[in-house]
Amino acid sequence: MYPNLTPPLVALLGAALAVAAFIAVRRPFLRKLALRQIARRRGEAALVIMGSVLGTAIIIGSLIVGDTLNFSVKQVAYKNLGPIDEIVSSASIAKGDEAARRVERLRGDPDVDGILTLRGDQAAVTRGSGSGRTAEPRASVWEVDFAQAAAFGGAADGGSGLSGPAPGAGEAVINADLAKAVGAREGDVLTFYLYGRPTAVRVARVVATKGVAGAGNGSVSRDAFFTTGTLVRAAEAARAAAPAAVPQGAGPPAGGGAGAGPVAAAAEPHTFSFVSNTGGVESGDKRSDAVAAKLKTALGPLASQGTSVEKPKQGVLKAAVQAGNGLGSLFLFIGSFSIIAGVLLPGGWSAASSSRAPSTRSSPRCSASSSASASGARSWSSRRGSSTASRTTTAVSTSRSSSPRSASSTASRWAS
Repeated sequence: MYPNLTPPLVALLGAALAVAAFIAVRRPFLRKLALRQIARRRGEAALVIMGSVLGTAIIIGSLIVGDTLNFSVKQVAYKNLGPIDEIVSSASIAKGDEAARRVERLRGDPDVDGILTLRGDQAAVTRGSGSGRTAEPRASVWEVDFAQAAAFGGAADGGSGLSGPAPGAGEAVINADLAKAVGAREGDVLTFYLYGRPTAVRVARVVATKGVAGAGNGSVSRDAFFTTGTLVRAAEAARAAAPAAVPQGAGPPAGGGAGAGPVAAAAEPHTFSFVSNTGGVESGDKRSDAVAAKLKTALGPLASQGTSVEKPKQGVLKAAVQAGNGLGSLFLFIGSFSIIAGVLLPGGWSAASSSRAPSTRSSPRCSASSSASASGARSWSSRRGSSTASRTTTAVSTSRSSSPRSASSTASRWAS
């Protein structure tokens, strides 16, 4: 999930192991101190180990979850894009043909290994009739040269995903998603509403939804592929039938499809040019910015006249990285918090224990020390009291013996 962090993390792990080995071999005092601390505080050591193990497990789980989500989102690039890195789209046939001619100039560019031009639109599809009828209201329909589609993008990562013989007139090749949506199999007859006109089509074969065979028009990945010219002829037929179906000044008929009335008169398929960059599905994305700039330069004024250059694969791969990193970062934060809590909790517990009031119960050694101290204090007090009393007695006796002499001398002085 974080490949750019792998070298510094490996270096930090190696440094930590080297320091631990150095302390264990060359510093026996620190080694013994650490082991003694573990033996003396087993509960705290167990808490630290449990917190570290839990945090490490959460971190590893975060990396797994992030990589899994990243891979899941990336499958869109493999399934719906394959070798398609850039898409040049035009809303009309005339502008699309001109854009395709300009894009062809990049066919020999070292950053480009394939260009495929095709036309596409959307249509409703039904199968069967009556109560057993199934329908898909939005399917992508394409007309493409199957020989060019098979060679598009080379053989890297499974090729284009659309190979084999081209379908004949009145036939179509559908992908697995469309077949599942309407319950169709090879040989079934489906009804495609091409520009509002129902067209019966036989399923020539069903192909896997991958690469070009999974490239949806918009958000739809249920695809049907026709031989070249099918959609253009269907649009021309819809335009030709539109004036006869809708008199001038009248609105569209009730229940009319997308191709009824004025809509059918203006309907025509879009033209797309798929561009494959040199490299695989993911490695080719590194060239997308440079190739997109070359495409815009080649298109010239068409780039400002409705012809667009898109980089769908780059957006999918960036979304995959962001989704994986976002969820992985959340679990990584939780795991780091668990490790920090496991390291700091025992220290806080010890500090809280030492700050509490001492217990009234004491050990035998402390009791003996306290008794000895009390006995010494009492003996010192008794000795000091005896000394003080003797000094007091001496002073009193001295004052008594000297007091008559002092009185007689004082009387002699007064008499003289």
